[in-house]
Amino acid sequence: MCARGTITMASECASDMEPTRDITCDHTDDHRHMLNVIERLASGGVLALDVAGIVRHWGDGLVQMLGYPPSAMVGRALGDLVPQHRDALAELLESERSGCDRSGARIRVPRCDGSLADLDVSAQPWPEPDGSAPCIIVLVRDITEQSRSQALHRRLTEVTSAVSGFAPLDSILRMVRDAVIEFGGFDRAGVFQVFGDQVRGAWGTDADGKPRSEAGLAETLDDWGPSIPDLAAGVRRFVIETWEPDASEVGGRGPIRHVVIAMRAGLELVGLISADNLLTGRPVTEADVLPLIPFAEEAAVAIRSIRLHERVRTYADDLEREVARRTGELEKVVEDLEQFTYRVAHDLRAPLRAIDGMAHLLAEDIVSQSLDADQILSRLERVSTRAMYAGRLVDDLLTLARVGRRPFAPRRMDLARPVLEAWESLADRRADRSIEFVLGALPPLLADRGMLLELLTRVLDNAIKFTRKAQQARIEVGAESDNAGGETVLYVRDNGVGLRPEDTERVFGAFAQLNSPDEYEGSGIGLAIVKRIMDRHSGRVWMSGAPGTGATLHCAFPSERD
Repeated sequence: MCARGTITMASECASDMEPTRDITCDHTDDHRHMLNVIERLASGGVLALDVAGIVRHWGDGLVQMLGYPPSAMVGRALGDLVPQHRDALAELLESERSGCDRSGARIRVPRCDGSLADLDVSAQPWPEPDGSAPCIIVLVRDITEQSRSQALHRRLTEVTSAVSGFAPLDSILRMVRDAVIEFGGFDRAGVFQVFGDQVRGAWGTDADGKPRSEAGLAETLDDWGPSIPDLAAGVRRFVIETWEPDASEVGGRGPIRHVVIAMRAGLELVGLISADNLLTGRPVTEADVLPLIPFAEEAAVAIRSIRLHERVRTYADDLEREVARRTGELEKVVEDLEQFTYRVAHDLRAPLRAIDGMAHLLAEDIVSQSLDADQILSRLERVSTRAMYAGRLVDDLLTLARVGRRPFAPRRMDLARPVLEAWESLADRRADRSIEFVLGALPPLLADRGMLLELLTRVLDNAIKFTRKAQQARIEVGAESDNAGGETVLYVRDNGVGLRPEDTERVFGAFAQLNSPDEYEGSGIGLAIVKRIMDRHSGRVWMSGAPGTGATLHCAFPSERD
């Protein structure tokens, strides 16, 4: 079977080789003239090889096409000029000797200036009158522009399809990197994103020539050298510069040429493409770069489209989260409103009804003069107590409503100071009490100071109230770090009456009151206010404890906020 395939040739510039004379297979001027005629008719170049693979003719068309003069090529073994493909060339010669048609083969070779040329090669034996074939005639046509145009169209179609299918941006960047390697014929290439003056990594090439993720790269345009501002400003579309590889770079070569191409979508610099030939040492030329310019521009438009899509998707996700958050807040407001309606209908009505009833009784007793002064004062005190309870209930309702509406201004602060300030503000509540107050180590905390002070006052007031029956009341305030959850957990622990396990969540509901107001004064809204404050801080709050052993309130604050 005849072998088919693509041969990639690379050789040194012919001007560096020793000159030799141009000879045809049989050394006649007639054959030379005939080869020149064939070359003109073929609109390309003609190469003649003998059966040993030695170049016997190097036409003018090849000189114009590749830049190598006949003196540098004739008389040399073509396999020696491209040793890495000697086996492939030997297979070509063998196929021709056996009569196989090699028309349509495509190869890529370096020109004398280092740029790459894509060639269409057709080979036929040159028979002698006796039927022998001492020579092989190779017709060469330069299809560089055509093949690269096709490759460009194919790659752009792939990128466009990926963009239309909303492929991940990382996949698009990888496709661009692979296209630069294939289309430009470079050894190495990297694709990098640009955001303002920041350069972020995407995909590059490792020491083995394979794709390598550069996701961790974080540089600025200034880090890329003095020519990059021209690319950023749109003054130039690419720059070819000399670059000194590090000692650790592959090959240990001296200075090499590399190119940086701007990826612009209109006025926006979307990214940068960097490419070189560190592995082979082949110089980078404008002929290699210019066909990449339209591809870089189209790729930039595709990348910007994906970015905009991801930005819209992020906005949509953020909007969905915001709607969910606002819906949650609305549900809480509705729940609080329902509980408020219930409380007004029941709890607030009770003290008002008691005030009204005792006022009527007091009026009747005064008219009948059946009460002495002490009895009158006792009944007035009961009226005052109920009125104060109703007023406290209204005040707490207003506080609960304001927590959700007041501005939220968190800042990092020393936690110990607001704890002591809240404790001092409750001096009247503990004036006739002996309470052991323990203040543990407290780290700095990111919180709204006004809300934090309200929270601490409510929690400490609860601890003072429910340790009233303890022989020696003890209240402890401290904090712990939850490394797993990334939180700072503030706790207030007391040795008071405690609470049942089934009540540890119910206590945070608005108007939850587990004890009779006559036994423990309070509106039942204090811990609901605490929970609302923690919700504003995107934190968590919970209770632990058991009847008769005291209770601990935990407030978990996020260590960092977005």
